[in-house]
Amino acid sequence: MVRRLFLLLAVAMLALPASAMADRYAAPTATGEPNFCLEKANPCSLEKALPLANKGETVWLAEGTYEPVGELRVPEEFVTVSGESSQKPPLIMAKGSTGLNVERTSATVRDLRIHSTAATAVGLRLSLGSTAERVESSGTPQMACLLGTSTLRSTLCETSGGRGIFTSYSVPAGSPSLLIKLFNVTAVGTVAGIEMTAGQQAAVNVYAKNTIALGHTSVITKSTNPGGAGVNINFSHSNFATVEATGETFITPNTAEGNQSAPPVFVDEAAGDYRELPTSPTRWAGTLQELSGTTDLAGQPRTVSCEGQTLVDIGAYQLQECPPPKEPETPEEGETPKEPGTPGGGSGGSGSGGSGNSGSGGSNSSAPTGSTQSVTAPPAPVTPRLSALTLKPRRFAKRTTIAFTLSAPASVKLEVLARRRAKGKKPRLVTLGRLTKAGVAGPNKLAFNGRLKGKPLAPGTYTLRATAAGSSVSTTFTITAR
Repeated sequence: MVRRLFLLLAVAMLALPASAMADRYAAPTATGEPNFCLEKANPCSLEKALPLANKGETVWLAEGTYEPVGELRVPEEFVTVSGESSQKPPLIMAKGSTGLNVERTSATVRDLRIHSTAATAVGLRLSLGSTAERVESSGTPQMACLLGTSTLRSTLCETSGGRGIFTSYSVPAGSPSLLIKLFNVTAVGTVAGIEMTAGQQAAVNVYAKNTIALGHTSVITKSTNPGGAGVNINFSHSNFATVEATGETFITPNTAEGNQSAPPVFVDEAAGDYRELPTSPTRWAGTLQELSGTTDLAGQPRTVSCEGQTLVDIGAYQLQECPPPKEPETPEEGETPKEPGTPGGGSGGSGSGGSGNSGSGGSNSSAPTGSTQSVTAPPAPVTPRLSALTLKPRRFAKRTTIAFTLSAPASVKLEVLARRRAKGKKPRLVTLGRLTKAGVAGPNKLAFNGRLKGKPLAPGTYTLRATAAGSSVSTTFTITAR
């Protein structure tokens, strides 16, 4: 009887149209397993839809917040897990040691968000030639993105708990080397934006274009096999400031191949908004070679066309604004500006139509006929610009020194913020206290003992936001056990 039921079920599955077998559907509120998750109008939970996906199929996630019981795994090679581009990217609240584990050959995840807490070690794990497109992995995990051989496109890997992107590859001699490709990626971590470690005889090779690496140290590389294979990071048109290299490693300098080291300027780094502002050096500084698809992480066009030029930014987001129009040309020295209603420009003349003439000679008491008077406009007020916010040391128990630079004197407000989460909601930054300093033009320093309102801050990671006349920059710091 059981065998007969199994055969009938197999025949029924074969009778399904091929198009129906190609897609599975999941939704946050679904609890059942209707029709093997093949109907968009009758979806499954994500935990049920993923294991059912066969080779070459797509699992579509409806908009909303998913809170799985444990780790999510892509079960088969060439499977795609995707949100729909026409909707807000679905949010997966990570559980278990890994939020989303993609360890199947050539699998793809795209158009979704993963948020991890400190209880999760890895937000997104990719290997075996898998790809992430327009994915945001954020929160406080030890590693926002843990990579083997894989490709990231228009993706954000951000954590306030460790490394934005991390790879550790220690295998027996003769094992294949890793190949990691980063296109328009923003990698942010409190320890490092990108950290790569190689051991034994297998190398880690990274090709990064239009990528931002931001952290206490932007890039860290380590090779534990002196004289053997190491870490090679080939940066092109990317933004990273500080480098820490140990052993057999190579990193393209930030002064070559279109790379840069000036700090990116984001909309609100402290709140996790890594869209760039028009003043960011990463604007229009990318290369058009090997673009990361047609859209950025926010679903906007990957490039912008301005006056016949196609421009691309560095990082996961693309600013859509074009440069302001050129100012009208000023008259050359000695040339008289043309006044409205006065053909040929100039003023004054002879006869009854002239102006400013007296007597037969017709002289002007204030200026010669046909000339203009130069009026010097008052200088525009200088708007203070805040930059280079740092804490040394960044990890401390009792005291540190806050440093920043001002382009002009200004009062600077320093806010200390921490991530707090209300039940059922995404964590947000909450202000714990404020400091102020009368800043001078140039470098400024301020001692900080880790106390606010007379009370010491508990050990943990915090955000420091400095604001002066509308200019704002942020960074993070960690207080260790006192």
